[in-house]
Amino acid sequence: MKVKKRIGVLALLCSLLAVALYFGENAEASPPTGSKVKMSAYTMDGYFKGNFRGTLETGNWEYAVLGTSSDGVYLEHKGLNIYTIRSANPYTKGYDYWNFSSRGYIYLDKKSNATPFVINKRSDGYFYIFHNGVPLNTFFWGGGILSYITLGEASGYDQTKWKFQ
Repeated sequence: MKVKKRIGVLALLCSLLAVALYFGENAEASPPTGSKVKMSAYTMDGYFKGNFRGTLETGNWEYAVLGTSSDGVYLEHKGLNIYTIRSANPYTKGYDYWNFSSRGYIYLDKKSNATPFVINKRSDGYFYIFHNGVPLNTFFWGGGILSYITLGEASGYDQTKWKFQ
């Protein structure tokens, strides 16, 4: 039984390594954990899009948006290259973990509802962030005045690479 379990774990690790190599990423590199970091978004060409500046409060929801300044985030390692993301400065106490709406917009929620993200380092020092194979990107709204951090359809194929500092 132990042999089958070890073979299963080895097969899983090989699969993760194959995916990382396919995307041109270094499976051994990991983002910083344990302290607040600035999370910055860049185009695939390396142009700065903005920092996670905090959230835009709309009704009872706090949506993650980009800006020039940064409130910062905490990355909590959950194993392998899986992390949850926690806002360093939420408006509502107890609602500080990243989750996403049915339309793909990132909003703050309770720890029990935190979305797990896969974070992989690229060979150029930036990171890709995914949830269930869907990339974390940005969506410009209102003529580019406001950029939401999004997953899936809301992203409009605005590919984003990320940096943690």
